Amino acid sequence: MKRIIKLISAKATVLVTLMCLMCLVFTACIGCNDKGVIDLDNHIVKPGEELQEENSLVGTKWKLTAFVDVENNTRREPVFFDIPTVNFRPYSITFNTDSSLFGYSGNEMFGNYHIYNNSNSIFIYIHTMTERMGYPDEILYGESLSKVQSFIIKEGDTNILQLFYNDNKNYLEFEEVHNG
Repeated sequence: MKRIIKLISAKATVLVTLMCLMCLVFTACIGCNDKGVIDLDNHIVKPGEELQEENSLVGTKWKLTAFVDVENNTRREPVFFDIPTVNFRPYSITFNTDSSLFGYSGNEMFGNYHIYNNSNSIFIYIHTMTERMGYPDEILYGESLSKVQSFIIKEGDTNILQLFYNDNKNYLEFEEVHNG
């Protein structure tokens, strides 16, 4: 009986291994063609080329200035605690050069971002948020960041970043921070 169980177990292991190999081959085939690899934006990247990312956000820091509802033409500044604090920090987001991000909303948040192939399409993933004393708009801020689909940077004396979500019906508006 033990011998039969070992034989069945060995056959199952071989079968699972073959299935995994078939999945790898299938995945490689659907992502490739004779002209190159198809990236997440459905653009063909020729062999030897690297996927290019827009670098306008890379290495920048921004502070939130408003929640904007485009459909209803309303704009609201973020809400903070009424209690003055010694170490006041605004709602913020920093796009690090390694595609990680750091944000602040009374609590710290950590995540990653990806700008798709020289476009204004962006994906933001918040994977950790501390839970001490968040500002009143912390949940709205975190949920909005997680839904962001695209961005625009308006250059001027003060650069303005707009992170759009909800099919461009809403955006978070930020001012660029150059010190600290």
